[in-house]
Amino acid sequence: MADTHTDRLGLIQMEEGTHSNEWGDMLNLVIGRLDAAARGFKEIVITGPQTLDANDITTTASIAEEEAFFQWIEFTGTPGVTTAVTVQAEEMTWNVYNNTDSIINFTPTGGTLTALAVGQAYTLVYIAADTAFTDMTAAVIHTASNITIVDAGSYLTATDVEGALQEIAVDTRFLTVTQAVNLDTMESDIAANTAKTSNAVHTGDVTGGTALTLAATQAALTTAVNLTSVGKLTSLITDGNILMDEETDVSAPGAGNGRWWVKGGIAPNVPMFTDDTDVDHNIVTADVALKSKVIEIGDWDMDANFSKAILHGLTAANIRGLSALIRSDDASFLNDMNVTDGSSGGLNGTYISTTTIVLARETGGHFDKTTYNATSYNRGWVTLWYV
Repeated sequence: MADTHTDRLGLIQMEEGTHSNEWGDMLNLVIGRLDAAARGFKEIVITGPQTLDANDITTTASIAEEEAFFQWIEFTGTPGVTTAVTVQAEEMTWNVYNNTDSIINFTPTGGTLTALAVGQAYTLVYIAADTAFTDMTAAVIHTASNITIVDAGSYLTATDVEGALQEIAVDTRFLTVTQAVNLDTMESDIAANTAKTSNAVHTGDVTGGTALTLAATQAALTTAVNLTSVGKLTSLITDGNILMDEETDVSAPGAGNGRWWVKGGIAPNVPMFTDDTDVDHNIVTADVALKSKVIEIGDWDMDANFSKAILHGLTAANIRGLSALIRSDDASFLNDMNVTDGSSGGLNGTYISTTTIVLARETGGHFDKTTYNATSYNRGWVTLWYV
């Protein structure tokens, strides 16, 4: 009979009495192909559509390690578009990893393709009667108490879940969530092979020692409990609400950091910012974010002079508040400008023009006395709040 070849690996089965002085070479080719098929790894750079080499061993010039016959195949390269890779339509298994920048349509000759997602590994079985691959990627190893997901594809399946789902371990450093995961109903979802098509929802604790990465196309994480980080939240972008519990006080953050919080116990509650020196800053008044400016009053003999004009350097229409703090000559007293002893029946006053703040004390009042007549002396400070 003539030479024949095995269906899956194309190994030569030599005709009796042929290949004189070639049996050793032919046997070495067969052993080399078996070695690649049993434990071999092959990186294939994808630049465009291609069919993997899968030639039979026919002569001593044949190649043992053809592309299609390796136990594990990694596709690399940057094709930039969805690219077809075609293989022989034989009943066999394939372990493939798409490490390119695009989807790969992995197709048996004349059969139905399987789309390999970027960054995903697959175990596929070709069944001739189906003319398609069967995805065996979601392999589940089950014990009485634990379920370990050895490799995860686009969905998880389990038909024999006994008892409570106590542990799910994924054999990668990071868990990348590209579809919805509701941890509270995951056990029933797995059992029912429920498709996961919406955002991640969790109503229990989320813990982890490395990272949780959400794909950009479904980058929502909803939690009904506290989300606590022992590291840094370096970027937070949201088109929804950020809810914070009220606090009566907070401790100073670490050096180089700041803390946003809501001061409770007063009406209305006040948004606050505490810097790393433990100084609290009121950041909002009347729903408008305000800035502050402190100006020295400078020299003012209040006993002899009724008023004092000070340049404010702001747009007057943007000023939302003013406070003037007056100090006595010996600096033993600090009084608000609005203090009055009622002896004169008048009031101290302040007003703001386009360029100037004017402070005026009442004649015969609290500040019209010799304890406020020193010169070459800063009389106090004016604080302005503005937008």
